[in-house]
Amino acid sequence: MIQRIQSVYLLLIAIFGVVLFMMPIANISGVKDLNYFLHGINNIDSTLVFRNYPLIAVNISSIIFAMFIVFNFKNRKYQIKLAKMLFALLLLLFFMVYVLYPFFILKNNLGEINVSFTFAFLFPLLSLIFNYLAIRGIKKDDDKVRSAERIR
Repeated sequence: MIQRIQSVYLLLIAIFGVVLFMMPIANISGVKDLNYFLHGINNIDSTLVFRNYPLIAVNISSIIFAMFIVFNFKNRKYQIKLAKMLFALLLLLFFMVYVLYPFFILKNNLGEINVSFTFAFLFPLLSLIFNYLAIRGIKKDDDKVRSAERIR
């Protein structure tokens, strides 16, 4: 059901995941000028230098999970479990985007680098926040239904 607030939050997570493929996360300058995208690293002339398959897989699975949770609105307990698994996926995406790849591998390969982040750098963090809010919204709906069943 799209009219519920948690559905809006989950749709925003999916939208952020799609947009994250298109926008550079960071611009890297140093020995070479590079753009760091989720799917890999491009030169300034848009030649793909390196493809990052784990980030692609985690991002696609988080998009699919978010959409699956939206359309699984009839079973709220299952929806909460799926949302918690999505939280773990988004946390993994957040960790891989910010810690593992650009700062350890590139620093070893290029030496001294300067990194300037774009707005897309915040998308995994915003997705984590929206997922937390969606879990809270699902729990509130579940509590309302339970309280209504007690009255009957």
